[in-house]
Amino acid sequence: AQPERAIAAFLEAARRDPADATSRTRAGQLLLERGRQKEAEPLLAEAVRLDATRARAWEGLGSIALDGRDYARAEQAHRSLLRLEPANVSAWLRLAAALARQDKWSEAKDALDTARSIDPGAPIDSQLRAYVEKMARGITLSQH
Repeated sequence: AQPERAIAAFLEAARRDPADATSRTRAGQLLLERGRQKEAEPLLAEAVRLDATRARAWEGLGSIALDGRDYARAEQAHRSLLRLEPANVSAWLRLAAALARQDKWSEAKDALDTARSIDPGAPIDSQLRAYVEKMARGITLSQH
């Protein structure tokens, strides 16, 4: 009951103040935590429209886009998030996934490399890394 009351309170705050990006972000986050992506997405999109520095809103939008297999939107959201939080290892890993799904192998490899440089213990699947590196090498070789 508490999360539902919190959602209602944030939605009411957003209704009262059309320029309030914080209440939209928080409502969107709570909705996402409850698996209610369709309700969360417009709130998060409005939050970043009102204030492009809302990292948690970008994170939520990227997650929704990845789950929905909209990899171009996932890439855009994660790049926006990383402009705000360049040391966010999870965001680099999710960006790498979105790029790989678009066959942007060199960029995916770079994103994995960045994640690893920030955190040498970053949870990168070794088989995935090998595959991305192989695909990136293949593209580089075919361009020469």
